Amino acid sequence: MPYAQTDFIPFSADAQRVVANVEQAYAAWLDARREVEALPVSMYWAARGESEYLMAKAQSSDSGKSLGKRSAATEATLAAFQTQKEAARTRLASLDTLLNERVSLYRKLRLPALPDRQAEILRKLDTAELLGSDFMVVGTNAFAAYELACGARFPVGAVVPRDGGRVRFSGAPRVGKCCKTLQIFAWSVAKYRCQLPHQSPQALPSHRCRRL
Repeated sequence: MPYAQTDFIPFSADAQRVVANVEQAYAAWLDARREVEALPVSMYWAARGESEYLMAKAQSSDSGKSLGKRSAATEATLAAFQTQKEAARTRLASLDTLLNERVSLYRKLRLPALPDRQAEILRKLDTAELLGSDFMVVGTNAFAAYELACGARFPVGAVVPRDGGRVRFSGAPRVGKCCKTLQIFAWSVAKYRCQLPHQSPQALPSHRCRRL
């Protein structure tokens, strides 16, 4: 059913400032998180015969890759890695604190939110730089993003029909910019379950099916 613009409840100026502050803090946190995850998990010396070699692990389960025999150059590489990783971890911890403080205000205002499990999945996808290209959330799962994009709460009962039909908000405020979350793709939450309304999984490009 169509809704009139008066059915929507615009966010207050304070709420909009809180949303903007959370988005700013999250963007900085995301950069810091990606920086930490881009670094090797560890670097260490390993004895090979009578020599020592600098080893690096990209993941904890890796066997380790040799970066060369111990020398002034490899010692400098290890020292630079330790300094960079400590700085990256310190920055991430500081931004964790800042983001949590801003999110607490967001929650007090009862602004649109997702269940913890969904949010966790989306954060992991965002950190892996898959959002906006390989993954997108649609339908009722994206209503929180739709509300943020519109800057207003949707009328109670505004849901997507189970048959995949579309919801029309003829009186909805014009969306000036698309919230980043609207670009998230969610046709795979469990292994290779890829679906869109009126489109079979086989019809989707193979690179869009990712194992989580």
